[in-house]
Amino acid sequence: MKKYLTASLCIAIIIVKVTGQANTSLSNLTSPTAINVTLLPGNNNKNLGSAAKSWKNLYVAGNSYVKTAYTYFDDATSQFRINNGADRLVIDDAGKIGIGTIAPERNLDIQTTATTTVMQVKKPWTGSGTTNFNLVEINNAYNFGYGTGLYASGGRTGIKGYAPNGSVTGYGVYGEAFGASGYSYGVYGTASSAGNAYGVVGIASSSGGAGASAFGVYGSASTTNGWAGYFSGRAYFSGNVGLGISNPSVKLHVYSGTDAEPGSGGYIVTGSTSATNLAIDNNEIMARNNGVPSTLYFNDDGGDLVMCYESGNVMIGTKTPAAGYILSVDGKGMFEEIKVQTSGNWPDYVFDENYKLPSLYVLESAIKLNKRLPGIPAAKQVNTEGVLLGDMQTKLLEKIEELTLYIISLQKQIDELKQQQHN
Repeated sequence: MKKYLTASLCIAIIIVKVTGQANTSLSNLTSPTAINVTLLPGNNNKNLGSAAKSWKNLYVAGNSYVKTAYTYFDDATSQFRINNGADRLVIDDAGKIGIGTIAPERNLDIQTTATTTVMQVKKPWTGSGTTNFNLVEINNAYNFGYGTGLYASGGRTGIKGYAPNGSVTGYGVYGEAFGASGYSYGVYGTASSAGNAYGVVGIASSSGGAGASAFGVYGSASTTNGWAGYFSGRAYFSGNVGLGISNPSVKLHVYSGTDAEPGSGGYIVTGSTSATNLAIDNNEIMARNNGVPSTLYFNDDGGDLVMCYESGNVMIGTKTPAAGYILSVDGKGMFEEIKVQTSGNWPDYVFDENYKLPSLYVLESAIKLNKRLPGIPAAKQVNTEGVLLGDMQTKLLEKIEELTLYIISLQKQIDELKQQQHN
């Protein structure tokens, strides 16, 4: 009876102390002693416990909700903290959450000092690491996902696939189609109505100034052997494409380059520079073969070749066109056949009955005086001005026809003399 009385008295003393004033001695109770009473501070603005003696654990319905060494509110910083030797999670008075830091700079600030997975979302089923959704820090770069993801380094952001060794491939944006008729898009945009849809788009706002640039997909190679912007398959562009120019005015606008030389240079080069290749600069097309000029073919397998259709000059062997002529050739030419269409009268008029054939004596006088046949240009004129092929052919034929008439006339005179001898 005495034992039960003593226990009741102790409980009563505890109840009186709890309801009247916070009893720090409650921390001396050993778990799992139950205190089935309401715990209240002595008066307003008083702590339950004291700075000298604090609660170790607070259990509610069998669960530990407050552990002094782990979960607490820091009066000095107005932060709620979860601690296990070092602060693991912090919520400050502005609502910012810090994980791995007690000074969050954003609404959610996750920091780590180790080369490890920063964040991981695992699928509910078991499997290898490839099924996880990770944010991983590798070599001072953050990779979002497993082998592919969002890459940030040196203030630049993009999309990067990381391959940890030489036997695998990493894809930044990757689409894979299953089945012969399937389609797969790495980045894809589709418009369901009259609107526009863009897979990857860059927009420069006015706040960037007149020199602002916007890149939908941008690659920059920091070494001479690096690749900046690479397509291993087909690429389709619905607008203008610029190479060396940010505002192309045509479907393919190539701006800037070097003069095409036999060994190097050009704005566009097709083929290997160590073999046959074609170089194009801003006003020249050059065929080359490993550093030396090569043969340039136009329609080698047939077809028409039209040059300077509207107007202009064509020069071969010279850069200076002959005045008044479309084609200028400085050098020899070999032709299987040449056709000249003349605009003057063909010399059939020589055989007309009314044609006045000069006598041989008149012809002789003209030759003695001018040292050439009548109507034929002088040698000095030919040396300086050349000859018109069609016009010269007409003059030569005229002289041949006149010569024919002279021969016929002489033959008649010979026949008459022979006849007189026989008589």
